[in-house]
Amino acid sequence: QDLGSRGLKYIDLRPGKGAEADQDAVVRVQWSGRLYSKQGWTYGRCNDPECELRFKVGDGTTIAGLDEGIRGMREGGYRRFLIPPQIAYQEGQELQPLPDRDDLKRRLYSTVFNKVRIA
Repeated sequence: QDLGSRGLKYIDLRPGKGAEADQDAVVRVQWSGRLYSKQGWTYGRCNDPECELRFKVGDGTTIAGLDEGIRGMREGGYRRFLIPPQIAYQEGQELQPLPDRDDLKRRLYSTVFNKVRIA
């Protein structure tokens, strides 16, 4: 399904039954990040409450695609996003979610921001 006008797509794999995430809600997210153009290279993941990404919806600390996509989700749900580049990682900004290891972070940035590299 399309969400908004900036190209974000999502599918609810399992709808949640708890509180709905909206502007200023504090959310906890277990996530897995993969690059579509790199044959699904997984650059980071957290499937454990110990490493969850915690943020306030709309606070600007996460990539815009995640912030937009989380809105309307209910607690306990699973949603998969396809986030287009214009609302994903942006050069000069260190937005979450990011890999916890520096080598994976460098690889992510060198792939995403390399204008010459072809997937």
